[in-house]
Amino acid sequence: MRPAQHPQHQLESTHARGGVRSLIGRHRRRALAAIAGLLVALLAAIAPWLVWAATDAWTGLAPTPAFAATINAQSPASGFPCGGNWSNAGAWDLGRAPITGDVVVFGTDPPNAADNTNHDLGAGVQLLSLTVASTKVAGCSGNFIVTGGPIALQSGGSITDNWDNLGSDSLPGITLNGSATFTRGPGRSTLSITGAVTGTGPLTLTNNRPADGLRLTVANSYSGATTVSGASRVRADINGAIPTGSALTVDGSLLFQAATTIGSLAGGGNLFMNGSNTLTAGGDNTSTTFSGVYQNSGGAAALIKAGTGALTLSGVNTYTGATTVNAGTLAVTGSIVSPVTVNSSGTLGGTGTINNTVTVNSGGTLSPGTSPGIINTGNLSLTSGSTLSIELNGTTVGTQYDQVNVTGTVDLGNATLNVSVGFTPTVGQTFTIINNDGGDAIMNTFNGLPEGSTFCAGGHRFQISYMGGDGNDVVLTVIDPISVTGMKTVSGNTFPGSSITYTVVLNNTGCFDQQDNPGNEFSDVLPSDLTLVSADASSGVATATVPTNTVTWNGVIPAMDSVTITITATIKSGTEGHTIANQGTINFDADNNGTNESSTTTNTASFVVCPSTRVVTTSADSGAGSLRQVILDACPNSTITFDMTPGHVTSPITLTTGELVIDKNLTIQGPTTASLTISGNNNSRVFNVQTSNSLVMSNLTITGGKITGDNGGGIFSLGDLTILNSTFTGNQAVGGEGGA
Repeated sequence: MRPAQHPQHQLESTHARGGVRSLIGRHRRRALAAIAGLLVALLAAIAPWLVWAATDAWTGLAPTPAFAATINAQSPASGFPCGGNWSNAGAWDLGRAPITGDVVVFGTDPPNAADNTNHDLGAGVQLLSLTVASTKVAGCSGNFIVTGGPIALQSGGSITDNWDNLGSDSLPGITLNGSATFTRGPGRSTLSITGAVTGTGPLTLTNNRPADGLRLTVANSYSGATTVSGASRVRADINGAIPTGSALTVDGSLLFQAATTIGSLAGGGNLFMNGSNTLTAGGDNTSTTFSGVYQNSGGAAALIKAGTGALTLSGVNTYTGATTVNAGTLAVTGSIVSPVTVNSSGTLGGTGTINNTVTVNSGGTLSPGTSPGIINTGNLSLTSGSTLSIELNGTTVGTQYDQVNVTGTVDLGNATLNVSVGFTPTVGQTFTIINNDGGDAIMNTFNGLPEGSTFCAGGHRFQISYMGGDGNDVVLTVIDPISVTGMKTVSGNTFPGSSITYTVVLNNTGCFDQQDNPGNEFSDVLPSDLTLVSADASSGVATATVPTNTVTWNGVIPAMDSVTITITATIKSGTEGHTIANQGTINFDADNNGTNESSTTTNTASFVVCPSTRVVTTSADSGAGSLRQVILDACPNSTITFDMTPGHVTSPITLTTGELVIDKNLTIQGPTTASLTISGNNNSRVFNVQTSNSLVMSNLTITGGKITGDNGGGIFSLGDLTILNSTFTGNQAVGGEGGA
């Protein structure tokens, strides 16, 4: 007995014309067909992530999803109904829904594709591209509209809309997985992205349809740069349509319908701002150049520069709203007609023209040129705490040194002037750093720099004038070369045995510190009529070598500062009538090389050794030996006596040319053995002691002093007056308060 056979294994065989035909059982055929279908679906699903090598072997995962197939949408009559779902396999010419890597096409094969559909594939299906042909569809809306979404694109993916209808196309949200391009072709339909574009870019927006044919209508959050290109304008309807922080390059045309903040601005196209709204650019802290035109669109567009980078505007910009530099640098190398305000942490520079007012607030900087150059402005207003930064790299304005060329008024407002020097200027060279038009004077000055003052920059000294050039320009002039000067003065009683003090001030006129270099920075050998006592200094080390009467000093003199050296000495006896004069020697470093290769001397400090006592030898009122002349010749703190021997002084001494003025400390001693009278001749007082001076008078008779008023008849004193053993008689002050 044969075993029973399973129906799936039954075979039917026939022989015809020598051939053999075998048929598989009905059930087995169905099973094999099912398996084949599963394999096809599996391969289709994994194909985008596999690479087929030349050796016909699978090499594994590819770094980027690859092309799967071109898949065409069916027409409503062929299986893709109006409003139908993309997941419907019957809606596509391949008999399956789109998968990752597919090139999805509407309107080419067949030409009458559905135009109003619902994307329900989910974000896991990443299309390589979506293309909409220009062929119109019968039976739906007439506009290409996709609902649902989001549509996911592979890296390098694209969406192209060539639909040609007088209507509005729209797409839902779109998820980017790398670089992507959205293109609106030259057809008559507009394309609006009505859902959010998310994921990771960069994204290129290209519009070739006139009248703002590609529109972003909601805020988007994709990361990466944004580039606008094409023959016609792209429109961004709200703030965030170009994501905040996105680096924007406008090579075509772009219209912002609302105030917008972007990471940076670059490109050479046309940028429009609707209404009196503001574009804020620079928050990504990069440096970019926009060579296109930023312009109004129905209002007064404004611009805010943010971030630490630099934005260069090299085109002819026509927007008329305010320009505000809050951070980083705005370099105008083209032109703008907007008023510019520079706030704290902001810098305005460039070589272009600002046909409006420029205001620099505290903490802001105006830095002409692009290292270096001329910036042209309207009215210029700097405020206290702001800075004008100037580069001097040579003597040619514009190419070697900076300048602000002002058409209008100039108010410096106590701003700070910062000058950097990149070459070695020579004495007498001038630099016009602000060229002020017309005849209006410069208002105010730079901080700490009044007219004619000097300052240091780059190791060189400059003098500033606000009346330079044609009379109202700010001009810097290179002045004296680096040197150390010395001023020597002498004080004290100048008669034998007295102590005198030399004061030497060493002044560093240079712009770098004079260091304590090898050798002495100062030396002074006192004359032999003096005996050195000591030496001291405000800084450094002063050394007094008494046996040789020599003083030396070693130390640092700060730039534009000074050091004071004090030398004390006594005048030797027997030196009456001698003139004592000398100079000190200064050694300094003129080229900042650590060596005191240059030297100079102080001025000559001189004095004549006075006798401690001077003698009146005649009763005459003037001339040599007279009391009046001896008072003039006497040294401070000296004593005046009288020679009463025959042929010399006789009493009285009568004043015929007015009072005797005491303008130094004096002692006047009359004779103790004879009476001596000094008379004002009833015409003037006798002595007038000046403020801060003293007179010690003894053994004299004062008479005949007369003055109209109340200022003393015999003696009038505003200083210290001491009267010893003397007589006052016959003196009067007509009008009251008679003197001594």
